[in-house]
Parts: sequence; C-alpha cells; structure tokens
Amino acid sequence: MQDSFVLKDGTVIPRRKRGFGWQGFIFCIIPFISFFAFSLFPIGYSLVVSFTDMGLYNSIEPWNFMGLRNYAEVFRDMFFWHTIGLGFYCTLGQFLSLSVALAMSTLLSTKVKGWNLFSALYFIPYICSSVAVSMIWKRMFDTDYGIINEMISLFGYTGSPIAWSGQKSTYMLIFIIIQAWSAPGYGIIMYNAAYTSIDGTLYEAAKIDGASRGRQFLSITLPQLSPTTYFLLMLGIISGLQQFEMFSIFTGEEGGWTGITTDGPESMGFVPLIYINITVKGGNTVGGMGYAAAMSWFLFFIVFGVARLNEKFSKVWVANENE
Repeated sequence: MQDSFVLKDGTVIPRRKRGFGWQGFIFCIIPFISFFAFSLFPIGYSLVVSFTDMGLYNSIEPWNFMGLRNYAEVFRDMFFWHTIGLGFYCTLGQFLSLSVALAMSTLLSTKVKGWNLFSALYFIPYICSSVAVSMIWKRMFDTDYGIINEMISLFGYTGSPIAWSGQKSTYMLIFIIIQAWSAPGYGIIMYNAAYTSIDGTLYEAAKIDGASRGRQFLSITLPQLSPTTYFLLMLGIISGLQQFEMFSIFTGEEGGWTGITTDGPESMGFVPLIYINITVKGGNTVGGMGYAAAMSWFLFFIVFGVARLNEKFSKVWVANENE
C-alpha cells in the first residue's frame, strides 16, 4: 500500500497509518464489563446458589450442594403458591390501569384543547417515586385519620370507619386502586403514539359505509391498537408479579410485619418478592439464600411461561400488518 497519494494539482498527502483503536475499544468494553458484573454474574451466581443450602445473606457458614432439593421444597411450599396467586391477583390493577389508559387516550385522540398538557399531567403519577406514593396512600387509607374515609362520609356514610388495611376483603383492593391511579400514564403515552399511526382513510371509508363511532372503535381502533395493547399487557403482567416497594411499605417492617402468617389481613400482602425478601432475612423457617434463590428462579419460569402463553394466544387477537 502506498504511503501517500497525489491530488490532480500535484499536492502530495501522506496516508495515515491505521492502527488499533484502543480508545474506541475501551469505550465499547465498559458497558460489557458493567453488564457482566452487575447483571450476568449475579444471575449466574443465584442459579448456582439455588442448588445449595447456603444460609442467610449475612452468614459466612460453608454451604453444600443439594441438587434439586430446594426446588422440590418450593414446589411443595403452599405459602409460596399463595404468594403467586396474590401476584396474579395484583395484575388486576394493571388490567384496570390499561383500561383507563385506553379510555383516556381515546378521548385525547380527538385533539381536545390542551391535550398535550393533559398527557403530561397523566404521566406525572407514573414517574413519581413508588415509595413516596405508597406512603402517601397509606396515610390516605388510614382507618381513623385517612382522607378516603372522610370523603366517603361526605356521601352520607354514617357507619364506623372502614379499616382498609385491617381486613382481608379490602387489603388487596388498596393496591389495585393505587396501581389504577399511578400506572395509566405510561399507557396513555403509548396509546397516543399508536393513534398517530392509524391511517385516517380507514375512518373515512367507515363513515361512507355508515359505521357508527362505536363500530369504528371496535372494528378499526381496537385492532390497530392491538400490538400496543399486547406490549402493555405483557409489561403489566410482569410488573404485577414483581411488585415489591408498595407491598413492602404496607406489609414489610414499615407496615408492622412480625412474621409469616396466613392469618390476618397482612397475609394478603405477601406477594412473591416480599416472601423471597423475608426468606433471605431469616423470617422463613425453611430460610436461607439457597431457598430464596430457588424461589426466584421458580418465579422466573412462571413469568416466562405466562409470557410465552400470551405470545401464543396473541396470534388470535393481535393484528399483524405483514399477514
């Protein structure tokens, strides 16, 4: 290869020697190191720990390989399946928030005056700190001093104050209400973006054929929004099964937790991650990091199975423009 090249006017320009771009390599390798150190290694380590009898997180006792014994114990643990059921119950709040997001984005799609401002306002609860939001709602649902009971009394209720967190029938309802308030913001933004991609000629053709607004919504809007609905539905299910902060405020140490029990209203707040956290800290008699890791992987397989099942059935109701 020539060390220089000559322009038409005779100017000689030396050719730069190409070397290995160490600077670029260093900048590229940093994210991989971070991913390995903070994601891949912990995941692999938890998988190894799940096959051992490792004790509590602050214990330095030696641990031994146990094979699939932890997984067998988790499978027989009825309280673990109780938490899984509560996790699915918690997803009802995600479905409700999805319905609210669809309704609000449908109203905003009419381009009402100030619709950008409304979209921003609806998005604010979604970006608020989940811990701060949970603590505020906990005060609002207080039996004696909560504003929720005060508002109910304004509508003529004269009975004793409702103990929202003091009975099983209303304990989970608190979390469903909180999710229905805080979660729709993201769905509204996503649906607003999806509305802009719908071809307006479809509605014009429907109007010519005499289709009502309801028929247009069912036959055009919902099918066109179905990919976004599928995406939000998947996020909602995964989020519902992985709730932690909100339940920790109500059910954990901050909420007066004193031990694992199936009695009392607090048992309705033991979602999977709360149970795993208690097990890590030694609140479970089975206890230990090994057992907690096994539960974590059990939860992963359940979430993965639900996701695959939803993906399979999505072919029935999700519109695909390539088909």
